[in-house]
Amino acid sequence: MRKPYNSPRPEQPKDDASLIQHLMGLGVLSSRKSYYPELLDKIDQLELEKERYQWLFENALHGIFQAQIDSGISEANPAIAKICGYASAIQIQDEVQDIGKQLFYLADDYQQLLEQLYQHGLCAGFETQLRKKNGQPVSVAINVLLKDPDSGLLEAFVQDITARKQAQEQLTQLNADLEQRVKYRTATLNHTNEKLNDTLKTLRNTLNTLVEKEKMAAIGELVAGVALEINAPIDASISCALLLQEAAEDISQKIQPSSLSAQEVDPSIQAISLNSQQIAANLNRVSQLVSSFKQIAAAQANEVAQPFNVAKNLRQSLMPVEHKLKQAGCEVVVECDEHLEIFSYPGSFVRIYTHLIMNSLLHGFEGMDNGLIKIQITQQGDNLTIRYQDNGRGIPETIVHKIFAPFVTTKRGLGSGLGTHIIYNQVTHLLNGTIRCQSIRGAGAMFEIKLPLTSGPITSV
Repeated sequence: MRKPYNSPRPEQPKDDASLIQHLMGLGVLSSRKSYYPELLDKIDQLELEKERYQWLFENALHGIFQAQIDSGISEANPAIAKICGYASAIQIQDEVQDIGKQLFYLADDYQQLLEQLYQHGLCAGFETQLRKKNGQPVSVAINVLLKDPDSGLLEAFVQDITARKQAQEQLTQLNADLEQRVKYRTATLNHTNEKLNDTLKTLRNTLNTLVEKEKMAAIGELVAGVALEINAPIDASISCALLLQEAAEDISQKIQPSSLSAQEVDPSIQAISLNSQQIAANLNRVSQLVSSFKQIAAAQANEVAQPFNVAKNLRQSLMPVEHKLKQAGCEVVVECDEHLEIFSYPGSFVRIYTHLIMNSLLHGFEGMDNGLIKIQITQQGDNLTIRYQDNGRGIPETIVHKIFAPFVTTKRGLGSGLGTHIIYNQVTHLLNGTIRCQSIRGAGAMFEIKLPLTSGPITSV
């Protein structure tokens, strides 16, 4: 019997390269040994590529991991471990067993990521928060590829964007601060602009007031000078007229026993007497005008500032005109604190009240028998406010804007036109106050005077 042929048993491969050669039929018994050197080169290239990708995987700056959707991390590089606060890639692989609950900080973000993966197979630039080992969130941007929808295998590349988020928050806060500063600066500039406009308006008003005061003062000085010059000849004329009247009366007495008949001389005597009376009346009228002119100057040297009771001063002012008020059927209503006292010029207050009342009687209440004058005096801080109002006919619109100018009147020949001008000078020059007028034709006139509680120098006695 023929013994079986005992062929030598091939030697088993001792390393990975020999094993691959054996499996590919490139062992010592292979008939294709001519391909052996080329395949060995390919294997070496594959090994080099594997080592290069392994180096890139382990040294990448961005986190890389592989996981199952419903389970934990199967592969991870050191970068993802560092991002999430783990000591090593092995630690994060061992401890994270459910990425949905343990790795992703917000469950809603993870569900949104899964929806995009199932719909498109990948999700790029998805910003979310991962959970660190200590439980704190870390902001990341993640690119995820669903490699196998059936098994739920996915690969993810993770970038830590904490610094970028902080920079965005700082930029947002900076923008908010800048916007707030702009609003504040704008409000400040608007406020400053309003104050400047108010200041400019005040300066313009002050300038107008000063110009008006200077103009009135110049007119006052002129009128006072005119009054001084014409006062002497007027007094002389009055004296002459009186002497003429006396002479006429004397002639009348002397011719009675003579041959001249009284009928012949009487007309001449009457004419002399009548003309003398007219001369005297006219010169008296001129004298009254001169007296008004003198008041325009508001010479402070002729009056001494002193403390006085305002209500008592007003009652004293009403006494000289009380008879004329009764004749005109006019009622005066006064509202004033009985204990209000100020330091000023009491005579000036009397002149102001008198001219205001005479102005109402002469111009406002003509043809009326139920005139009403209301005088309200109140203290507001360091100022005194006098509000004078009547229910007369009012001031015509054509002159109300120039009511304080000299020689303005609606009754030429009956009034001098200096009453309100005298009031203006007393208020603005002597008392350092302001006055304004409002009037509607047929509805009366109102004068509002504002004065400091203290006018003039305070001297110790």
